[in-house]
Amino acid sequence: KVHHDYLLEEMSWLSTDFRQERKWKMALAKKVALAVVKYHSQKQQKIDRADRDKETKVRKNASKIAREMRKFWAQIETLSQHKQQVKVDMEKKKVLNKHLDFLVDQTEKYST
Repeated sequence: KVHHDYLLEEMSWLSTDFRQERKWKMALAKKVALAVVKYHSQKQQKIDRADRDKETKVRKNASKIAREMRKFWAQIETLSQHKQQVKVDMEKKKVLNKHLDFLVDQTEKYST
């Protein structure tokens, strides 16, 4: 073997080494890029999940408030109906008392 053979052998090895190192660096860069994409995707999913949870919480609170409001207005309606019924009963009682007074007067008139 002469010097030129050693030089060619070294060049061949160096070429192979550069090719393999470039291949390794490309694979590593792809791996890192995928890891970065995965990180940002998970971060966005976490933000989206937090937004959904927040919206769900707001909806539940709104539903709870609406339920309480319906209950309140149902109680007010019951109270209003009761007051109206009391008014109607009072009017009936007045009319009946008036009629009773009339009958008592008629009875007194005819009995004396």
